[in-house]
Amino acid sequence: RRLFFARVVAVAIFLALVLAGTSGLGILFFPVLADQPNLLRHIFAHATAVLASGAFAAAFFLALQGVLLNVFGERLFRRIAPLLQAMSITLLLALLLLIPALAGSLQPLLQSPGAIVRSFPPFWFLGIYEWLLHGSAAPPVFFTLARTGVLALGVSIAATILTYPLAYRRRVRQIVEGSSATATRSSGFASVDRLLHGTILPLPPQRAIFHFIRQTILRNQRQRVMLGMYGGLGVAIVLAVMIAFRTTATGQVHIELTDYGIRAAAPILCFWTVAGLTAVLSAPVDLRGAWIFRVLLGRARVLHLSAARLWITLCASLVGLLITLILHFLAPASLRSPFSMAAQAVVTIGSAFLLTDLFLFATRTFPFTHLHRSSTTDLPWTVVRYAILFPFFVVKAVEWEPFLESGLIRLIGVSLLLAGTHLLLLHAQGHTLERTNLELFEDDEDTFPQRLGLRDA
Repeated sequence: RRLFFARVVAVAIFLALVLAGTSGLGILFFPVLADQPNLLRHIFAHATAVLASGAFAAAFFLALQGVLLNVFGERLFRRIAPLLQAMSITLLLALLLLIPALAGSLQPLLQSPGAIVRSFPPFWFLGIYEWLLHGSAAPPVFFTLARTGVLALGVSIAATILTYPLAYRRRVRQIVEGSSATATRSSGFASVDRLLHGTILPLPPQRAIFHFIRQTILRNQRQRVMLGMYGGLGVAIVLAVMIAFRTTATGQVHIELTDYGIRAAAPILCFWTVAGLTAVLSAPVDLRGAWIFRVLLGRARVLHLSAARLWITLCASLVGLLITLILHFLAPASLRSPFSMAAQAVVTIGSAFLLTDLFLFATRTFPFTHLHRSSTTDLPWTVVRYAILFPFFVVKAVEWEPFLESGLIRLIGVSLLLAGTHLLLLHAQGHTLERTNLELFEDDEDTFPQRLGLRDA
């Protein structure tokens, strides 16, 4: 136990030291950029501030985990852990992506009497840096920020030392003693299931795959963590695009929501929801049980893969429509018209369908049952997907919304165009899937029983 705790602390300190050392070496080899008369003091201040910020981040999350485990227990903590992980990733990425937006308003922010500066952790360690570098000659605001940073670092480290060993002991005891199983099905899920069975899931194979996806994501921690990472990245990008800092004539800084960010929020979240769910469904859970699909259903066909498509499309549409509804109350009056809401809904639902078709076009297996081996062809497709397709898709989606708002005829025409493109992609995928099954069936039918251990005597 002591060794495990020591390793956790050592990893956190090592990461903080690497950050501090990298920053110090960068200043050492590029002293011109530093533009400071005392280079050694500049290196010391910079390395100390970065080390303190890294130690604070590591200690804060360790302390948060320890407090939650001791207060709520292992069972409840496992339920809220994916949400906390997604929120943590969102927070860290949002802080990183908001730095360019803050750079232009840094001086007014530091001079403003508001609580934005004192609530932004990177400013705390900026205060430590300025206080160590200039001492009493630094502006008073940096002394206040430095004091907040030192206090936050001390509280986080103390909370980690007090709570983490207790949480680890409790966790080990529960692993040894075990925990009672609880039913995960609720009446809410049952009513939703009846609605889905009567509408979009009329066939038993579709229902089986659909519920298999839901139950696997809810029960498997790895899948939930992956989904939280993608969701956190999407929310962080939305915040970075949507939030802007405006300086008034009196020098005060206000946070505003940009029109472009409000329009782009739903397409961005749709893209990362589809990308995250596609990655989650392609990540295997336990390949030893994958043979049951081969025995009961044979090779994956269009009917079976349609359940995965419905799951991803439904989730992406709900996420996009939810963020559109929330931003409707925060948007300016020009974006609250009925045509504006209808245009955003059409773009959101159309994006969910088309992105799902594109991401699942090459899928040939049941969800969670295939181990994908990396190859040299993965890197170009990854670059195209995230570096080219993502910005191009968001820009075009935002450009189409004003076009759709101009009239009902255009709204209906674009809706029909999106529906036709979706049907063409479905037909092309089904044709490719059937042809692939015919080519691979003869090679697979002789080797399949041997993979189950069923060999001739």
